[in-house]
Amino acid sequence: MAETLSVDKEQKYDRQLRLWGRDGQIRLEKAHICVLGSNAAATETVKNLVLPGIGKVTIIDNKNVAGRDLGSNFFLVHDSLGKSRAQETAKYLHELNDDVELVEGIHADPVQLINNEPTFIKKYSLIVASELPQNALLKLGELCHQAHIPLLVLNIYGFVGWLRTVLPEHDIVESKPDFPPSDLRISDPFPELLTYVNTWDFEKLNSTQHAHIPFPVILVKAIEAWKASHGGALPANTKEKDEFKKSILALSWKAEEQNFAEAHNAALQAFIPYSIPSAVQAVLDDAKANADNITAESSPFWILAAAVRLFVAKEGHGKFLPLMGAIPDMEAETNTYIDLQNVYKHKAEADQAAVRAHVNAILTRIGKGPETISDDLLTLFCKNALFIRVFRYRTLAEEFNPETSTVAESSWQLEDTATNNLHWYLLIRAALRFEQQHGRLPSSDVNADSMQDYNEYKNHVQTLLKEHGLAEDALSNDSIKEFCRYGGSQLHSLGAILGGVASQEILKITTKQWIPVNNTYIFNGMCSNSSSYEF
Repeated sequence: MAETLSVDKEQKYDRQLRLWGRDGQIRLEKAHICVLGSNAAATETVKNLVLPGIGKVTIIDNKNVAGRDLGSNFFLVHDSLGKSRAQETAKYLHELNDDVELVEGIHADPVQLINNEPTFIKKYSLIVASELPQNALLKLGELCHQAHIPLLVLNIYGFVGWLRTVLPEHDIVESKPDFPPSDLRISDPFPELLTYVNTWDFEKLNSTQHAHIPFPVILVKAIEAWKASHGGALPANTKEKDEFKKSILALSWKAEEQNFAEAHNAALQAFIPYSIPSAVQAVLDDAKANADNITAESSPFWILAAAVRLFVAKEGHGKFLPLMGAIPDMEAETNTYIDLQNVYKHKAEADQAAVRAHVNAILTRIGKGPETISDDLLTLFCKNALFIRVFRYRTLAEEFNPETSTVAESSWQLEDTATNNLHWYLLIRAALRFEQQHGRLPSSDVNADSMQDYNEYKNHVQTLLKEHGLAEDALSNDSIKEFCRYGGSQLHSLGAILGGVASQEILKITTKQWIPVNNTYIFNGMCSNSSSYEF
């Protein structure tokens, strides 16, 4: 039986439910996020998860509230001074939403937990790491990768923010592209659609009926006539496409017939033969989508992908995915719109039934019952078959190892530091090395000169550049000095911005909707721009 939300929650979360739906909200409420560190960026991230109703949040930090925290963290007050930063922020964050089951603060050293109690991560569905030294970060990355737990690294340095997502494998059913393609099958109509279209005799219609012929009917009629007179070929060049468009308008009786204008504007759908998108084909071609490789440990996603792969090979004639089954708004009479809608709906239901048969056969072979894959999930998968995606992210170890790093491939961006942010990424990497050696970021001692660590930090920068095959002077002295000037400061405005980005990525990962950044995001607060990289 499908899980439901209470009426109160449906009313309270009405706006966000319009974005990610009931299933997304249920996944969010089941999530338990662990946040290592409680600086401004971390707490802003948690705030943006508590407000929409995350299930549980655990904040782990061994630092006590200092004076500088009050200037950057809005979830601390003067009375918090000297108290556990994790416990104080958790207390005030939980006040934002009493529907959240748990927001707890644990006063403990994240580095010691990583080194001495590495299994602690298995209690959580996602880890957020902030202010961790490099070696602890790399070990945490390895632990999360082995346990298949998503990790999000989050840090701010003065006016610069760094975010890194680490996911061994992330599958998405609802990738929700900005401009999703329609699935009307105009150029390759299925038999039921062709039969319905052939019931239309344009010459026998009155003027009102003619002005309300659904545009898919017009296009299918026109493209079938074209193929009949051109040896089955679709319009292939500009001249033929223009000729086809003119043939559509020639069918109209009056210039003001909007349905023929819609058909003319949608003519592109008749030019392009149906094909499975390359990203979807990559999923279906994956070894995990081979039905013979499905085991009792396979996830529902891969069981469904394997079933769709079988559908494409059999019922889809090696070419077609299950039909989406939706049609857009159009100029049409209500009864004819419903008739056309039912043609697509019934075909989609028949395709889903065929996929269900493949799913059941796979489940029987691995010793599981059909209830393992709910009808709701199967329907969702089939309706979004055009948009399924799988991403496999590079590990932190691969990124930080010069022999496997891909940083040099983006080195051309160092020539334009006004619009690109690779130089800030490299400065962050060098700062992590400095911090690992000294236990603090460059020039973070507030009682010393801001350039106290310039020379040593510059050596780390040059060593890093050399290891990646870049010139030692690829970064200007001014940019190195600028990073030193930050002294590891935490600006609340940067924390709010990066916290917004981080929470958005966590929502994508948790709800399995939209495509998360792959894999590095840098925000430049001085120029108010950002860059993403796949390192």
